[in-house]
Amino acid sequence: MNPISAGGALETVTPAGTWVLDPARSTVGFAIRHLMVATVRGSFAGFSGALRVDCDGDALAIGSVDAATLETGNSVRDGRLRGREFFDADRYPELRFRSTAIEGLGENSWTITGELTIKHITRPIVLRARRVARTEDLLQLHIEGQLSRSEFGITSAELLSAGISDTVHLKLHITLAPRPTD
Repeated sequence: MNPISAGGALETVTPAGTWVLDPARSTVGFAIRHLMVATVRGSFAGFSGALRVDCDGDALAIGSVDAATLETGNSVRDGRLRGREFFDADRYPELRFRSTAIEGLGENSWTITGELTIKHITRPIVLRARRVARTEDLLQLHIEGQLSRSEFGITSAELLSAGISDTVHLKLHITLAPRPTD
């Protein structure tokens, strides 16, 4: 598990236990600049995740995304992005995240440091999480971050000539529910 530093410890705002991502009430999205004029937005329809919080304040966040469920609103572009030149979803069907540290920034926000794996390339990533709502059976978080697509082998001369930014902005709206005890 990962240590949570003082100053907004997760266990004070989230009861200990395992919280499972509710895909019906969550979104995993991204945005990337095109020609420095337009922004192309996309999302993934298939994803899962969990947050485990121990009584001693340790926590672990994990998540995975089904690369074949990428959607940008343009079926031709979606097919190309899922294809061998970009995500290569047939060979690398899953994008994975695993936290390595969660640091409190205040009562309702955290920095989540972790490892992101795309196309079997693992790189560190830092995400910012903000609690939007919490009840006994619901935890909603907005999570943002950014990555360099080239660090994950998503490069081509075509992307460069088309003026596609190397920086990809991530935006997740996550709803978690406590996993029922067995």
